Amino acid sequence: MVLALAGLTFTAQGLGLTHSVRSFMNDRPEWIAIGSGLFVLALAGITFTAQGLGLTHSVRSVMNDRPEWVAIGSGLVVLAAVLLWRTTRRRPV
Repeated sequence: MVLALAGLTFTAQGLGLTHSVRSFMNDRPEWIAIGSGLFVLALAGITFTAQGLGLTHSVRSVMNDRPEWVAIGSGLVVLAAVLLWRTTRRRPV
């Protein structure tokens, strides 16, 4: 019995990995680090934007209701989106 799932092949003999999956698994820690960093960057941008818009009045902060933090936060979200696009787009071989 063979079951293929996400590029992995499960057989009665055990788990077999194809060459392409092996190369992906070797790059996986790098992609986890990049994705985590971009997620934190976007989350910081969303937080800054929310504080600048005054959506976090329950938390005392000098960033509440300040338009410069809306601009900084929006810039961080856009930067994270651009970096994500640049790192995940297919490049010609």
